[in-house]
Amino acid sequence: MKVPYSWLNDYVDINVNATELGDLLTLTGSALEGIIVQGDLINRVVTCKFKSIEKHPDAEKLSVCIVDIGNGEELQIVTAATNMKVGDVVPVALHKSTLADGTEIKKGKLRGVVSNGMFCSEAELGLKGEDEVDGLMILPEDAPLGVEIKEYLGLKKETLDFDITSNRPDCLSMLGMARETAATLRTTYKMPNMEYKVTSDANINDELSVEVKDSLCRRYMARGVKNVKIAPSPKWMQDRLLEAGVRPINNIVDITNFVMLEIGEPMHAFDKREIKTNTIVVEKALDGEKFVTLDETERELDNTILCIKDGERPVALAGIMGGQNSEVKQDTTEIVKQIFARYQEIGHYFDLSDQKLQVIKDILVALPEQTYPNSDYLMAAFKAHGERLNARLIALILQHKNIKSRFLDPTEAGLIVTGEPNDALVNPESYLNLDQVKIAKDERIIFPGFFGITPSGHIATFSRGGSDITGAILARGFHANLYENFTDVNGIFAANPNIVDQPESIKKMTYREMRELSYAGFSVFHDEALIPAIQGQIPINVKNTHEPENPGTMIVPEKDFEPDNTITGVTSQKHFSALYLHKYLLNKEAGFTLRILQILYNHNVPYEHMPSGIDDITIIFNNDFLNDQLIDQICNEIQATINPDQLEWIDDYAIIMIVGEGMKKTHGVSRQILDSLDEQGISPRMINQGASQISMMIGTKKEKADEAVKIIYQQFFN
Repeated sequence: MKVPYSWLNDYVDINVNATELGDLLTLTGSALEGIIVQGDLINRVVTCKFKSIEKHPDAEKLSVCIVDIGNGEELQIVTAATNMKVGDVVPVALHKSTLADGTEIKKGKLRGVVSNGMFCSEAELGLKGEDEVDGLMILPEDAPLGVEIKEYLGLKKETLDFDITSNRPDCLSMLGMARETAATLRTTYKMPNMEYKVTSDANINDELSVEVKDSLCRRYMARGVKNVKIAPSPKWMQDRLLEAGVRPINNIVDITNFVMLEIGEPMHAFDKREIKTNTIVVEKALDGEKFVTLDETERELDNTILCIKDGERPVALAGIMGGQNSEVKQDTTEIVKQIFARYQEIGHYFDLSDQKLQVIKDILVALPEQTYPNSDYLMAAFKAHGERLNARLIALILQHKNIKSRFLDPTEAGLIVTGEPNDALVNPESYLNLDQVKIAKDERIIFPGFFGITPSGHIATFSRGGSDITGAILARGFHANLYENFTDVNGIFAANPNIVDQPESIKKMTYREMRELSYAGFSVFHDEALIPAIQGQIPINVKNTHEPENPGTMIVPEKDFEPDNTITGVTSQKHFSALYLHKYLLNKEAGFTLRILQILYNHNVPYEHMPSGIDDITIIFNNDFLNDQLIDQICNEIQATINPDQLEWIDDYAIIMIVGEGMKKTHGVSRQILDSLDEQGISPRMINQGASQISMMIGTKKEKADEAVKIIYQQFFN
């Protein structure tokens, strides 16, 4: 039982310090396990406000943020968090700061972009309690900026942690411990004010009945509260909960937790809209009954577990935890109104009536009312509905303009996906389903992109790192002659225009050339977006949305392809590191590489390349999968397991990729590349040519990568 010293002072005038009080209460039977001082080690963690949030140029899952830390001072921080927006206030650990567990934070680079610290969740501040933390700790919008977080949250306060024995349930609350404290100190305690005012004439019995069917529960009571607005709790309540080891959620949840901690009465708030009948029933579960609790865990129940049911299904485990299916949700009426107003504005411009737009409103209203397996599926569904509703709107507009068209939903078309809810993979069954779709010759199909339907009927989205994979899936499924993919450029350039001034546009290239270049940094296409088209041997035409008459770039099968140039493109990426190992007679030692791979497997770290010689080996890693602690662990384990003569970690590593179908038909390409680099004083760290002979990979220092790209481009294109 965690008893915040300052909270206990609300009920009892305590004239001893926390340590002395703990010793005295231990003598009365409430054994003190320890005293927790929140934020003892936290240093240089301050409040900040987001000024801007931009995508990282070389990492799909990272964002580059500018934050205000007070007095007009701004910092750049790179983060993988996604639950923030411009204007949010969060804690940020500055350079040379310390977190609650003693971890020191220093500025560094993430995929080549400087990060001057790290944003914090409750976990980094030692405040997560028993709940899992999902994202950054969002503070009230009026929180002052640049203030030490432990000062703002009052983290210097002491909490006494007692081991309460089973014969003293009266001590499992703040009031219980207040009575015990008052008796120990030979003083009095005061009860909190429990008066309240009823402002409604409504009677809960007219809307809901309670039925207790098991003797394990003597009494179960319900009270109704209407016109509730979901919002953050006041700071004083959040502080109290954090001191007691409970993470604040929102005003409704926090009130029930606060009262439970204060008086020891288990409480839970249900969303009345989610109660399927007008009856709350207290009874045991059925054997094998499935139930998803608030922590998103599916649990299999048996007939010994007491449940709270809504007449049809469990909605809570009695005295333990509520269910995801009945948690209190935000009233979405106003949000739906605002979103639908935008659809109305567009629809009215094209003379669409509100009656025709009603289908969009109905979907918006129903969306937050549906049940999702967990928050990831909920997020996937909400993201997908931007595409889904836009596609419906476009179909309605075209039909209104007498253009023969039809909205086709992934559910109806049978676009089945598996994998993670935000990283879906197309199921081969989808192509059989799409093959059965009938399309008239003069008909236009409006199909929403970026998502499919899982076998259980939930929405899952494809990763959003580039062009839409849905188009390639449909092209293959419908046996298209051509897949036109519209972007914001007039085709694919032979080099990055940010490095090479006005590079040539590639007129035609092969699938495998595009795959090789995509790996090393070409970002017009997402790697996976090509795969369905490749499998279906569908030519792809990359074109500019704003200049559709421009021919763009054709991506075609290798068969009968004749290259125009020796190389098609040159690109680079700088987000790599390398581990160099040297050991004499390495080539004679069986299992050497296997043991290294096992260590990487144990840490779930993939490698990119592994060039080797007879006595040495270099392992190249993508920095997205690494951090300083992991690097140290891997190096230590390899040193202990392999015992190399030399082990060197190389942070400064970039990869240049030269790609072209013409390379295998031209003698001396490698010599041309290496000679041109040598003339400019660039010495490759690694050279690797694939068996296909259409690509060559060169390792360099990061600072030399852009210059190397320019030199190679000029050698073959100028």
